[in-house]
Amino acid sequence: MTYLLDTNACVQYLRGRNSSVLQRLRNTPTQDVHLCSVVKAELLLGALQIAAIALANDQTLVTHNTNEFSRVPHLSIEDSDNP
Repeated sequence: MTYLLDTNACVQYLRGRNSSVLQRLRNTPTQDVHLCSVVKAELLLGALQIAAIALANDQTLVTHNTNEFSRVPHLSIEDSDNP
């Protein structure tokens, strides 16, 4: 069986926080695990694309990923866990 991972599954794997994702991927041959271009773009550029949209539309970005987005100058951010 082949698997197409979404962004969330990739992040869980990279952070090592979800034992079921880790176990499944460790037991799956690498040639059977795939990422589509949308997921690759989101992992590589997703934060700057989202930030650019918020900036271009003069909007406040609501996220819990404040560390990542705080690097973008002039971006207004609200923590989704601490409104």
